[in-house]
Amino acid sequence: MAPSNRRGRKQRRSQPLSGQIPPDQPEWEVTLTTLDMDPNGGADVIHDLEDHPLPFPDDEFDELGAYDVLEHIGRQGDWKGFFDEFAEYWRILKPGGQFGIIVPIGGDAFGDPGHTRFFSVNHFGFLTEEFYERNIEEGNPVTDYRWYWKRRFSIMFLAEKPDHHIGVMLKKV
Repeated sequence: MAPSNRRGRKQRRSQPLSGQIPPDQPEWEVTLTTLDMDPNGGADVIHDLEDHPLPFPDDEFDELGAYDVLEHIGRQGDWKGFFDEFAEYWRILKPGGQFGIIVPIGGDAFGDPGHTRFFSVNHFGFLTEEFYERNIEEGNPVTDYRWYWKRRFSIMFLAEKPDHHIGVMLKKV
């Protein structure tokens, strides 16, 4: 995970969930905080994403990024864990903050023995009010978790490359 609080401190670009900075990467005019559970990865913060609360204050970051990360944490079918996890991301984002996510699907999802859960485009819909309203209006059967999930994201962008990845940009509402 690579949260950014955009405080303007110059720092070199870093790969998400790794503090290792490739030497050929240009510098950014942002603060980039990296997090990893691997103490040898060179991240700024060493922490397991499954341990809540995350070690950041409320409303800390303008942006979060999790690229090929979320499939390694959580358990398939653990809906409470899913919503509790996204509640933590919501908590540390500033109002209007954005969360960029890429997760594997299809054959790519099975390519790593460390993948503990799989995603579809609907997973991200369950985090939005629009998903429930649309499905209820259209008469589609859908489990309504709004009694448990009290936070809201909106989907700014969602794309699926079949049998490869889903990319989504969520915005904290």
